[in-house]
Amino acid sequence: HMLPVSPPLERGILLDRLVDAIDRAKEMCPVPLLVENLDYCPEGAYEHVCEPAFIAEVLERTGVGLLFDLGHWQVSASWLGYDPVKALDLLPLERVIEIHLSSPRTLDETGRLDDVHAELIERDLELLGTLLERAKPRALTFEYRRDPNRLAAQLGVVRGLLGKRAGIISHAAR
Repeated sequence: HMLPVSPPLERGILLDRLVDAIDRAKEMCPVPLLVENLDYCPEGAYEHVCEPAFIAEVLERTGVGLLFDLGHWQVSASWLGYDPVKALDLLPLERVIEIHLSSPRTLDETGRLDDVHAELIERDLELLGTLLERAKPRALTFEYRRDPNRLAAQLGVVRGLLGKRAGIISHAAR
């Protein structure tokens, strides 16, 4: 986790700086640029950037694509108190280019989640199903490197979710 060395920036200042940095990166990058949603950590370095409205504003102001991290989204929702499915309505989901698939787990008795890259469970699959109904990603990436047999089973479950949406499944995943 990152620890800040100064107080958090005010939302507007942070937004302007982030947009400026992304715009400069776009100028230097010969391929389309994606930004990834982060997983909230309570140390003070993640203020604002994990809020759905902030993410949406960054995407709108910069025109970049979104690498939607399923686990990060759920972690942020658990810390910031929003419903991860309902909050999808706050994002420009047409900007989702890639989805990272992994599952967070409960951190402690508070019920808050932590990004541990575990295998997908039912709540993850429900969120993914809703996301796939609204977005048309070009790539899915599993962030799981434990039991290869469980990974194979997860691939089968995700293929089932994709159904006839064969355009989402890359040649490499087949």
